[in-house]
Amino acid sequence: MDNKKIAAVFPVSPCQEALLLAGGESLDQECCQIGWRLDRELDLGVFEKAWQQVIYRHEILRTSFAWKRVSKPLQAVWREVAVPIQQEDWRGVSSQEQEQRLHAYLKAERGRGID
Repeated sequence: MDNKKIAAVFPVSPCQEALLLAGGESLDQECCQIGWRLDRELDLGVFEKAWQQVIYRHEILRTSFAWKRVSKPLQAVWREVAVPIQQEDWRGVSSQEQEQRLHAYLKAERGRGID
């Protein structure tokens, strides 16, 4: 970890430690996916800037965990974290195809796990 990019380091809570040491096996029970369907045009630049402000304001959204190659798990709060935005435009396909794509996308995201 680059110390100039880290704002603070803290020990993890007992609950965080249990999740980390479980190796992700319990994450399906601890996490859920949430989605929204928009009925109007989205200004992606404004949307990205808004989320970047939320990340800047809330340390927990800039926090990562180190539990490998350390004697005791730690959490590090980063000074800056870029918001990863991925845009999918499915307006040109049928609603049935949209539902199939959404189902496949969400399944792939769950399979990807949490880094």
